[in-house]
Amino acid sequence: MAELRADRKIRIELTAPFEGWWAEMKLHVPFRLALQLESESPEDRVNAIRSLIVAHNFREEVGYEETLADPTDAPDDAIGQVLEKWGAIKAAVPNA
Repeated sequence: MAELRADRKIRIELTAPFEGWWAEMKLHVPFRLALQLESESPEDRVNAIRSLIVAHNFREEVGYEETLADPTDAPDDAIGQVLEKWGAIKAAVPNA
C-alpha cells in the first residue's frame, strides 16, 4: 500500500506498459470532487481528475520524453490504471 503522507497525499506508481510513470494524488477529497468523479458528464470527470492529480510525470505515449502539462492528455489506459490504484488505496485507508 502507498504511504499516506502528512499532507494527505499519496504517490501512485504505474505498472506495465507505463513503468516509471507516477502520480501524486489527493487521497481524501471534498464531497463535490467525489461526485464529479462519478458524474455522467465527461467534462466534470476530466476536471475532477485534474484536481485529484497534484503532480505527475505522464507523457503522451510510452517512450516520449516530454512530460504533459495536463495529466488528462495521457493515454486513457494510464489514467484508468492510476484511478483504479487510487480507489483501492482509498478504500483501504481510514478517513482519520
